[in-house]
Parts: sequence; structure tokens; C-alpha cells
Amino acid sequence: MGEEPGHLPGNPDLEEMLATDMEEALLCYFRAVYMTTSAETRPARLLESIQEYWYFSGNRFSLQKLIDAGTTPLPDFHQFLADLVNFLREKGSHHNLLREAVKLSGGIPALAELARQEGREHPGAYVDWLAALDEKNDYHLMAEVALEGLTDVPQDYSIRAEIAEGLIKAGKFLNDISMQLSGYREAFYSSPNLDYFINLFSLAKQNNCFTKEIEAAIARLTSLLQKPGIRHENYYPIEKEIRRSSVSSPGLLVTIYILTGRYEQVYQLCQNFLFCRI
Repeated sequence: MGEEPGHLPGNPDLEEMLATDMEEALLCYFRAVYMTTSAETRPARLLESIQEYWYFSGNRFSLQKLIDAGTTPLPDFHQFLADLVNFLREKGSHHNLLREAVKLSGGIPALAELARQEGREHPGAYVDWLAALDEKNDYHLMAEVALEGLTDVPQDYSIRAEIAEGLIKAGKFLNDISMQLSGYREAFYSSPNLDYFINLFSLAKQNNCFTKEIEAAIARLTSLLQKPGIRHENYYPIEKEIRRSSVSSPGLLVTIYILTGRYEQVYQLCQNFLFCRI
């Protein structure tokens, strides 16, 4: 309560005593860094400042927010974007920021070029490209881009499921059940979860390919469970592109066995899993 000498009253966590919008304050600070740094060192200095306060700004930071935080345009911003893209490419980090800089400097065509030329290195470029096409309601091109991305990005990257969601959404707007089925199949393959399976389960029945799809889904889960190492997603530092490997869990396989009436397999899997745990 402020009775101890040398201590201020209130919460010992200073951030809890602030009514200030921390994100806005940081964006104003980043703008100040931008305005007071020479053009040659601006990309490195700004990135250094973002990293220093990443705990407070987190994944909410974006270049567009940096623009919107002020009432005056940032000087030489177009040149800065080009310099930032080159700097981040050399550094090989902060892929989200790189993709945003590419989009702001060249629009959807530049994002498309990044995806097509460096999609395996920057798979998120396909996700951003699909989001931009979704805003324009261009679902025919969305379907083409999603199929291209699914072919280009390695199958064991879990981010591939986000690309598959573009195919699913395009299929829904184009009323193409076969396209939706393909999307859910690819999404489940790269990032297995119950939601993808339920939709795959339903669409497979409508397309008279229930047995084939379910057997393939179970085979995929079984294969992932046989992989050595940890079976859950790890935390990945922000400076790395999202390249999490596809993972599974015995619980998901048990649920799918139950939904498909394979109770003997449930019993065997539970026994095997408990034995492995012991």
C-alpha cells in the first residue's frame, strides 16, 4: 500500500498500472526509430528495436500498423520496403515481415511471384496470396493457387493445411463437393485434427468413396504415430518460418476408430499405448 520506504503503491507489475495502450506506444516508438535512423541502417535498426520489445508487441506487429500509427507518411517508405526485403532475405528470418513487405511494395503480383519462386522456403506466401484473393472473391483463381501450393509445399509441413483451406473455401463458393473433399483430404494429411476428419467423413459418404478415404486417413495417422520423436507441436521462435512437421496423437486415432465402429482396434491401440507408456 506504499507504506514501505522506496516502494510505490499499487501492483508491483508496472504494466498492470498502465492505462496506456502498449501496442500503440510501441508503434509510436518504432516510428520514432524509423524517423531518426539513416536510410542505410534503417532496416537493421528497426528490426533490432522490434526484437528488443517483442515480448510486448508479439505477433501483433505489422508494417501496416506502423503506417497507421502516425498522421504523416513515413519518408522514403517505398525504398525502405525494398531495402527491408533484401535485408530479411540475407538474414533468412522474420518471414512474416518479409511477406508483408513484398505485398506492400508490389501488391498481389509480387506476393504471387514470391510464392511461385520461393514457395518451399516461404510457404506462408501461398497462405497470404490466398487471403488476398479471398478478399477479392476470386474463387476460381483461389482454387488454382491452392492446388499449386499443395503441389509445391512439402506434404509434411503442417502449414500446408492452411493452403488446403483455400481450396475448401473455393469449393464451397463454387459449389464443388469434389474440390472440398480434396481440400479436407490434404488438410487432414498435413495437419490431422477431428474437424478435418468429420468433414472428410461426411463428404466421402456423399461421393461414395467412404471406405477408401477412411482407410487412407487411418493409414496416415498410423504412419505419423510410428515416427520417432515428440508427437506434439513444439514452440517455434518467431524468426523461423512455420515449418512444423505433421503430427498425430493416439487419442485422435482412437476417436476415429470409435466413429467408424472399429472397437477391436480401439482396444488394441489402448493396450499398446499403455504398454509403451509403462
